[in-house]
Amino acid sequence: MFSEKRKAQILRFIKRNQQTSVIELSNQFNVSIATIRRDLSSLQKEGHIRRTRGGAVLEKRSLIEFSYLERERKFIQQKRFIAEKTIELIQSGDRIFFNDGTTIMLIAKRLVKKNIPITVMTNSIKVADILLFNSKIDVILIGGSIREHSYACSGPFSELVIDSLNADKAIISADAFHPDRGVTIQSIVMASLTRKMIAKSNRVIVVGDSSKIGSIAAVTVCNWKEVDVFISDYITAKARNLIEKNSVDLLT
Repeated sequence: MFSEKRKAQILRFIKRNQQTSVIELSNQFNVSIATIRRDLSSLQKEGHIRRTRGGAVLEKRSLIEFSYLERERKFIQQKRFIAEKTIELIQSGDRIFFNDGTTIMLIAKRLVKKNIPITVMTNSIKVADILLFNSKIDVILIGGSIREHSYACSGPFSELVIDSLNADKAIISADAFHPDRGVTIQSIVMASLTRKMIAKSNRVIVVGDSSKIGSIAAVTVCNWKEVDVFISDYITAKARNLIEKNSVDLLT
């Protein structure tokens, strides 16, 4: 096996396990310990891993990237469908809040191709980075504290920035959507920031794939009465009826 191909496979192995030993890698790839040590030294110089006594661990940045990639790959067709539906609601001149999430990232990628002049205000470094590829999109990055294993800002400073902004639309992703309990997020600080975005917007568009419908995360972001549009790939008839009672437009 060529060195570069083996190194790529070693990196994938470490990403899956987050840490490993030289002996384990030697057995896994059927090469000498000396060869593995050279490969690990090379991967460390490239910033992917950190050598440890007798092995290696994944660097924090690589771990974050891998986590995002894994989440982005889940329900990818459903998320693409949601992104296409969401783009139809975005108009020239709109001022939009985006929070963090892999579905929001796919919307941002699609929005770059739509090529219309809008302003996007987001706490997501990933989303901001995607949108910078289109000069017609004015991007305002909402700064603040960056949590470990995250590319999103949050905290009191982030909320202070949002207080000074106004949006036509808030396009919001969340961790769970319950027909009775509303929209919920696992993180307290992210839920608080998202509530601020909703409060400073004229229209609230919530997006999420069907795997999240019916569950409840730790913190309530809003109830359905505060939502104007909910976009998902599939909603059961029972859930649809309960949500629509709150005058929410459902797009599926």
